Amino acid sequence: MARISVSWATLRFKPTGMAITLPLLALSFFQTAAAASVDADACATLVPPALAARLNMDLPGYQPAASSDAGEQRVKGIATQGDWPCPFVVVGDFDGNGALDRALLLKPREAGNARLIGALNNNGQWQLTLSEDWPLALSDSELRPKEPGLYQRAAAIQQPVEQFDQLASLQTEDSCFTAGKIAGMHAIYAVINGKWQKLTVQEP
Repeated sequence: MARISVSWATLRFKPTGMAITLPLLALSFFQTAAAASVDADACATLVPPALAARLNMDLPGYQPAASSDAGEQRVKGIATQGDWPCPFVVVGDFDGNGALDRALLLKPREAGNARLIGALNNNGQWQLTLSEDWPLALSDSELRPKEPGLYQRAAAIQQPVEQFDQLASLQTEDSCFTAGKIAGMHAIYAVINGKWQKLTVQEP
């Protein structure tokens, strides 16, 4: 069996309206055998039971993506490099209320595209406030947690019509995340003034 060890990263959140930096639990996997890391489902450990129940009730045609959906070689690479343990689930205080929220990719139980979900945690009650069709194969997809800050597009949109549909920059005081294709086009998602905002960028 694969062993799971614990390391720490920081998460900025505001439980009482003040910006505080607190430790956020991050999991890193160490192999005891070449195939052991494939058996350990890091993604499942990042989805609380209450959230899993809410997803099953609201979206019965979908289920959370598993570590194995990334492919054996990719799972081994994550374990070897000590990267974020699950490419399909990220954790952060996206709305600044002091509770850890989730963003995750769901796979269809039958045919169809995956879905990108943003789930906000309100005292243990989960609200699915973001739900988008996800056109990429899970094996080509990744979510990554991001720190609060100012994010800008690498290049301005040239077509005037598109400027109305996409942001040029995004600034958040709370955690956010990126979603996109491995080593390709990504978008940053953040909750600003109670609503999800999306900024398309080239790099993760």
